[in-house]
Amino acid sequence: MGGMGAWIEAQELDPERTLVLGLDTIGSGEPVVLEAEGGLWPVRYREQDVAAAERAGLRRWRLGAWTDPVLAALRGLPTLSILSVRDGGFPNYHLPSDTPANVDIGCVEACVNAAETIAVSA
Repeated sequence: MGGMGAWIEAQELDPERTLVLGLDTIGSGEPVVLEAEGGLWPVRYREQDVAAAERAGLRRWRLGAWTDPVLAALRGLPTLSILSVRDGGFPNYHLPSDTPANVDIGCVEACVNAAETIAVSA
């Protein structure tokens, strides 16, 4: 999250004209959009943005940890985080099996297509 933190600090983005759209841990199964993330102090994303992601074919999901885009949300910017999951989690994430051979390219394409659809409609 250090890179995202540095990037967001260096920006002067207008919340009325900005949607920060993150793609994190994609390529492992079913594309999802976070409606909220974080444990004891969850950050919820704007309903209209989550609904736009649903219209783009993503299922709502809740994560008990943080993804990089949450830093933009904490700065008051409209934000979405797109992930992919399989069997309720992130297979191969930070494991020796996290190799190009285990990336589901169809899932990556679905996440990118959904992101494009959301960006165009925003």
